[in-house]
Amino acid sequence: MTEEERTRGAWEVYLYARDLLAKRMSYGMIAQSMLLIAFSTLASGRVSGDIFIAYFQIIVAALGLIYTGYQYFRVVSIQQSLLLIEESYFVGKDLVFSDYLDMQRGQKMPRNLSQRAMISGPTPAGSPQV
Repeated sequence: MTEEERTRGAWEVYLYARDLLAKRMSYGMIAQSMLLIAFSTLASGRVSGDIFIAYFQIIVAALGLIYTGYQYFRVVSIQQSLLLIEESYFVGKDLVFSDYLDMQRGQKMPRNLSQRAMISGPTPAGSPQV
């Protein structure tokens, strides 16, 4: 296996991991919102002496905390994998990717306007790129 094939394979894994991280973060936020809504709905019920509602509140709150902890550790694991792939396959070997990472971290200014557009995103038609 050549170095180019290894780098291409690492790039595919890197893109998959970034996509997985984005999906986990968005689904995690949806799940946490639903747990919060369930808890607030249960908490707003003013039924005096109903012990079952109190138990459901505790269960929903515990599930929310457990899920948040699980989600946190999964996201940290994926971020560490991304960092390992960046450092071992791209930084130093792929100059464009190295420059891109340096610009994202604020350690380096873009060399030309097309690189600035890559970092800042597209601008409306007719407005100058900064």
